[in-house]
Order: sequence, then C-alpha cells, then structure tokens
Amino acid sequence: MKKILTSIAFSTLFVAGVNAQTNPAILSWLQNNTITGSHYVQGNSTPIADAVLANVQMVQYSANWVYASTKGIPSYITGPFLDGNPSLASNQNAIYKISLNPFQNTGTAVTTTPGNIGVFINGVSLFDYRDGVAWNPNTNALCGGP
Repeated sequence: MKKILTSIAFSTLFVAGVNAQTNPAILSWLQNNTITGSHYVQGNSTPIADAVLANVQMVQYSANWVYASTKGIPSYITGPFLDGNPSLASNQNAIYKISLNPFQNTGTAVTTTPGNIGVFINGVSLFDYRDGVAWNPNTNALCGGP
C-alpha cells in the first residue's frame, strides 16, 4: 500500500509540474538573449542597430504567476516615420507579472486607465487607446495622448 501511495503522490506531483510547464502563459514568449533591436531613419535604407536586446530575455514562474523580463524592444526593424516623427523605441527594463489562474470579473465592470494595459508575446507593451499620440509635422511636436 505504501508503494502505491508513493507512486500516486509522485504521479500527482509530476502531472502538476508538467501542467505548469505546458501553460501557454509560460511557453508562448519570444525569448532572446543575443539579437538587438534596430530602426531606420528617414532617408537611409540601412537599419541602425540599437544596443538593447530585443523581445523577452527571461521567463520565470511560480505556482500562480509568470514573470516575463523584457526591454520592450521588438526584434523587427522599426521606423522610418516618414512624417518626421523622431520617436524611437527605448529600453523599458520591465518585468510583467501575469496570473497563471486568471478569472473573469463577474462584479462591477472596471475601466482601463491610460497607460500599459497588456503585453505582446515579444515583450512590447500594449497601451490604452487614450495614450495614443501623433506627430504634427506642422508644429514638429507630438500631440494627443493623456
């Protein structure tokens, strides 16, 4: 009987460990520790390499959470902004904490606030629509946003 209980206990722990390790919230990240981001500038078709790692650098998890460490830079070339916008993606040095046991809010609805409301699998932030800014070429300045 003791052997059977030991086998059942081991099997249960093994299955629990396998389930955690196969959770898409843990496995779906685009991880990278060698490729840096790059961007174009107007009038130059050669991408300029950034000194910041692209995508997600590390994924760790516990029984209830996954932690994705990222610089927030994509591995694809960004730009050029043909309207003269000088904005470039910059190092965000972020750690995202995401529940492995999410649940639907069945109570009072909660609205999002301006700012980061999510993250893509490459570690780039998803922002609320109210954070949207545009480049105004007439004033050479950013406009819009909160």
